[in-house]
Amino acid sequence: RFLVVKVKWSGKIERILGFRPYMFATVHPKSGAITNEWSYDAITSVDISFEDKSEFTINMFGLKKKVSLKLRHRYRSEVLQALFRARAAFAIERRLKNAHILAKLTSFDGHVETFELHPDHDHTADDQPTVHCSLVDCVLQVGVDAVYQLGGTSGRFPYFDLTKLQSVNVATDDPTMLVLRSAGLSHLFHVASPNDVARAIMEAGLAVDVIVPVVRDKSAAALQSQHVHFTSLDADSVLVSYDVQFPDESSEEDQVVDMGSLVLTDTYLVERDHFRLTMFVQPLTSLYEIVRLEDTTDEFTVEFGNELRRTYYSLHRDAIIAHILDACASRGTLVRLHKMRTPAGRRVFLRCMLMTTASSTIPADMVWFQATWLHRLVGGGGDKHDTDSHGTTKTPSILSQLRQKKKPQQQSVDAMSHVEMVLDFNANVPLGGLSTKLKDNVAQATSLLLGEVPHMVLLRQSPKSNMDTVASYLQCLYRLVANPFSAKQALEHLAVGHTPCVFDIIF
Repeated sequence: RFLVVKVKWSGKIERILGFRPYMFATVHPKSGAITNEWSYDAITSVDISFEDKSEFTINMFGLKKKVSLKLRHRYRSEVLQALFRARAAFAIERRLKNAHILAKLTSFDGHVETFELHPDHDHTADDQPTVHCSLVDCVLQVGVDAVYQLGGTSGRFPYFDLTKLQSVNVATDDPTMLVLRSAGLSHLFHVASPNDVARAIMEAGLAVDVIVPVVRDKSAAALQSQHVHFTSLDADSVLVSYDVQFPDESSEEDQVVDMGSLVLTDTYLVERDHFRLTMFVQPLTSLYEIVRLEDTTDEFTVEFGNELRRTYYSLHRDAIIAHILDACASRGTLVRLHKMRTPAGRRVFLRCMLMTTASSTIPADMVWFQATWLHRLVGGGGDKHDTDSHGTTKTPSILSQLRQKKKPQQQSVDAMSHVEMVLDFNANVPLGGLSTKLKDNVAQATSLLLGEVPHMVLLRQSPKSNMDTVASYLQCLYRLVANPFSAKQALEHLAVGHTPCVFDIIF
């Protein structure tokens, strides 16, 4: 969301330019009403002005004639980058027609570099603590939409979206070093064959029209100096710094917090540990919302547009939030402040469910919370009857309606298996074109899936489980939940439930 100036022949007006998964819109800054919205498919070209460094024009198809949206923003390049990334993500979503798409992962074993401050023990007065680098085991999994990380630093960086990868760097003098560069930050990994990983990432991007450049012009020392832990902070750019606490992702115990500081600059939000080493960095332009829980006095959560989340504890919570909002507003980025987290479909959660093998042991409490989250998504599971308070049968699910519409006389709905209905839904139903009546029944369609997914994925015992069937269910579930229009009712069910604690434990 960016506060822009819309230039018309009649004058200039302020508008909020917001990018959503399927459409982008202009919003009135005071009333919050959507003044106009367009699909990413309608964009034909984008023109930039050479005279005015803040002006750009989005050219689109119209019903009768072409439409031109002329806007101005102080940081024009950031708005255009957000537009192109949202459009690329939209193209990925449109091309994911294969029911097995979520199961397509190419795994590479590797190590990720982490840094700690260790004191020297030579018992001399002038000893200074030194920074030690250690390698932690991890697995890089290249998917059709992102590069996922298991283990290592996945607590802070669980995945790297292909639409946000700036480049993949391979060192010229180190046969194991691989660097993923995203949002101006570098993440170093050591793998057996960096060229194979780079090729897999490049091919995954090309499959969805995303070009990820592979760079091989820097030495290992030059790439090491760009590590995210060595992110340099200009003293003049630091706006404010606060001591905070945050959950320790590396600890296996619950309720373990680590001491550190939160540094706010004019471009970045930086998290440092108690040794003043940079542990987490994100640009201010990627901030999505801040959640300030009312039942606590020191806890708040910062969520970014790439679905990364960080939770902090500080007695100066309100002051920190005010500083962050003010810094983002000065750049024209509008960040929402809520009392509870906005529910949304989580690709990472569905992916993690697929990652669990039949032989792996899942903690009982994790299974319970995962199943609870799935059932609460629509307010119930397959063991509950679809009846309202008067005992009458509710409108059948959208998948049942599809089968009835295709074969009303030849075959009953019950004779059609859920698997075939889901496959038909994935292949033939564009969610963006559903009628209002069908949109209202999306939650009922989701309940059909949720009745079987926990048993197929979370509680399965047989190693011969059909993962293609599971993938088709999760693909359908993700499409239902992630669509902002069709899944409105399902998300409302999720919002009224007691789900914040479930989200915190699962994710």
